[in-house]
Amino acid sequence: MERGKSSFTHFTTSNSALSHNSVSTLAVDGKSRLWVGTWAGGLNLIDLKTHRTVSRLNVPQKYKSLLNFIGALAYDKYNNIMWIGSNDGIFAYDLNTNTVFDPFNGNRDIRGAIGSIVDRYGYLWIGCVTGVVKINLNSPGRRSHRFNYVHITNKLDNPKSGIIDKLCAFCQTRNGTLWLGSNGYGLYKRIIGKNKHETFKAYTLRDGLANNSVKGIVEDNNGMLWITTENGLSQFNPKTETFTNYSANDGLLSSQFYWNSAVKSADGIIYLGSDKGLTILKGDNSDALYKGHLRFTRLMVDNEEIYAGSRFLDEDISIAHEINIREGDKSLSIDFSSLNYGNENRGGYYYRMKGFEDDWIPLKPGEHSVRYTSLHSGSYQFEVKYSSAVTNGTGDIISIDVNVAPYFWKSWWFVSILLLVLTVLGKYLYEWRITELRRREAEKLMRPIEEAIRESDEPNKLQSRIEDILNNQRKFSESKIKSFEADKEELKQNNKPFIDDVIAILEKNYMNSEFGVGELADEIGMSRAVLSRKLCADTGLPTSQFIRNYRLGIAKDILIKNPGNRNITEIAYKVGFNDPKYFTRCFTRQYGSSPTTYKSE
Repeated sequence: MERGKSSFTHFTTSNSALSHNSVSTLAVDGKSRLWVGTWAGGLNLIDLKTHRTVSRLNVPQKYKSLLNFIGALAYDKYNNIMWIGSNDGIFAYDLNTNTVFDPFNGNRDIRGAIGSIVDRYGYLWIGCVTGVVKINLNSPGRRSHRFNYVHITNKLDNPKSGIIDKLCAFCQTRNGTLWLGSNGYGLYKRIIGKNKHETFKAYTLRDGLANNSVKGIVEDNNGMLWITTENGLSQFNPKTETFTNYSANDGLLSSQFYWNSAVKSADGIIYLGSDKGLTILKGDNSDALYKGHLRFTRLMVDNEEIYAGSRFLDEDISIAHEINIREGDKSLSIDFSSLNYGNENRGGYYYRMKGFEDDWIPLKPGEHSVRYTSLHSGSYQFEVKYSSAVTNGTGDIISIDVNVAPYFWKSWWFVSILLLVLTVLGKYLYEWRITELRRREAEKLMRPIEEAIRESDEPNKLQSRIEDILNNQRKFSESKIKSFEADKEELKQNNKPFIDDVIAILEKNYMNSEFGVGELADEIGMSRAVLSRKLCADTGLPTSQFIRNYRLGIAKDILIKNPGNRNITEIAYKVGFNDPKYFTRCFTRQYGSSPTTYKSE
């Protein structure tokens, strides 16, 4: 053999007994024989010890036409059986008796078998045109060649959808996780719960997968998955759930791959089959990739681009620390870029508006902007993360504060003026009411006095009568005023302030990080809109900020008293913050110093 050359042995219809050159699937049995499934040529056996013997599998005449188009082969070590999936059903070949048989009722109704795997729990999975067939290799009737099976037809992650899926690629990783590839609905991960209950999680274009038609799946020596698709190659990091995508522009022979087109050799080399040939992958070169620098690139408010020096921005959006808008602004759009020219499609963007949403939200591949409409007044923080499989999920994160000023009639100064006007008006009406009562009492008093003067002929008796009238009137007035004050106090006691109810509810729930605006509205028996208007009228604050300020107030009291000498992280979690760093920023903004500094003071 010449230096630099490789040695190959070829088996074709012209130089061997191979029945057909279109090889569709391969499997090795317990006798060191390679089973070769062909498309339109049946089954062939190659002796792996000599690499010289090629023979066509001899089966009864009634099975020959059924085993012509082979799409799946799997060796069953539990029963020493070779399972065969063809275009006309699923069959089994007993290697002990050299006989082929139908393993379960309805096996010939399963069409277009392609791809298979035996998992570590003793189940055989075979893909087909209508979903996937799961066969129990340890079935009670297996010694009589009868096996139990389940035919799963609908989408694995949403069986109630009624959508017919087609599974065609399988991979079981070193940690036992089973991954399944769909012909149109992406990549599935099997999750084993309590009592071995199976659920599935789907990863699609939305999550960064190159294409939803998965053709092959293989795990490399670093625990990464390489996924061949109908339009590109995806590298997937299962720990961070991030993708890096490659295409012909990155050096692949082609972006279009065939069924079961990914396999790994014993020495860790991965082979990928496309419509233009075979690609050999010896490892990625992620350390040499330019990682880019994530930046905000454009701000638009109400569909108009915003520049530095406006009421929205003091500096250019790429270096600005905050955005100032008003509640009346109908839309806010922020663009960003990793500045990773030529490689942006290898990763994906994730975003969240803290204070409005807590979970990271992925963008579709190629998208790099986010739009919000009708944000409520308050203080938020917008964050963007760029991540891919090659960055191991540790991509750049950038953030910018977003301050939304309330409508003028929600502002503190307007509420203060309104309260002042109402107070003055109330005082005026109260005094007017007292004056009016006194005038009416005086009129009532004068009537009997005038009557007494008209009817009396004796001055001494008249004076005594007038004094009696005045004394009775004074007692009546005092009694009436006392009754008025008593009614006023009773009304005050019966109308418990709205804010007291809010505080009482927050006192019971502030430690619950899941307790937010919606939960408060449910507890108090109001809609979110009504609660927001009423609370803003009383305090001048939006509901989310009022809840946050209440929690910060509790945290301040804990810092002052500090029972048990808690650290900042413990205090943050105790008052319902999931993120200690975000807690520190909010506390500093509220009280002018960080929790650590406040604690030491």
